[in-house]
Amino acid sequence: MMADDDASPQSRAVKQQKREAVAAARRTTAAELTLSGEEVEALTAASKSLDPCWREGSAEDCPTALKSVFTQQPIDFFAALRNPQEDPDPAVWIGVRKTWPVLAERSDDDLLAALQPIKDVRVDKRSL
Repeated sequence: MMADDDASPQSRAVKQQKREAVAAARRTTAAELTLSGEEVEALTAASKSLDPCWREGSAEDCPTALKSVFTQQPIDFFAALRNPQEDPDPAVWIGVRKTWPVLAERSDDDLLAALQPIKDVRVDKRSL
């Protein structure tokens, strides 16, 4: 018996449906959050930042999830927060809170939900 083919059109469609359902739930949660304009502005700035998301020491100390698979250097906030296929690694929120202190009191779940409507607006990295 063959294992499920993750690259099959059916598998990709199912994964896409799941991502869309999660995104819709996060949009609903984000609409219920009471973020200040300053918090939304800070999270938007974080999602567009080309600064490295890991600054807590050397690149060797950087969590694997926050490293580029090609360079083994920390990825930027843009790549960490705007990945359309995966949620940001929880370690990225440490850097977000440190760089944008106005977000320090927000939970990971709040930030993840608030990020969804921001991610919905496409941004080309080349324009930054």
